[in-house]
Amino acid sequence: MTAPAGSAFSVGRDPDAHATAHGKALLAALPGAARRQYLAATGMAPRTTRTLTSPELLERELRQVRRTGIAVEQEEAASGMACVAVPVRTADGALTAVSAALPVTDFARLRAPLTEALRRETAALR
Repeated sequence: MTAPAGSAFSVGRDPDAHATAHGKALLAALPGAARRQYLAATGMAPRTTRTLTSPELLERELRQVRRTGIAVEQEEAASGMACVAVPVRTADGALTAVSAALPVTDFARLRAPLTEALRRETAALR
């Protein structure tokens, strides 16, 4: 799945989508066969000691992303950082995600208001 033109992120080109909230938001929206093909091509290399490297555990997390509409990662992409992402389907049908990263020390306190702000702002993009 490729992000809109000019985007800095594309599941099709980023080998670490399994480790980022932004990538998980996009992976969750892919059909199962396309997701498995992407993961087979890129692998699931660890970026930190907390990175999910099991396809089964990732699939469980992606089911939750589809249910809640929110992708989260804590210290999977970078030590000391956490991220939340909300998928967005644009008017032309393209899928992208809006995400925000912050130090993990602030994440517990700011996760709920940050998620609500992302949801509110992305609703205007649809």
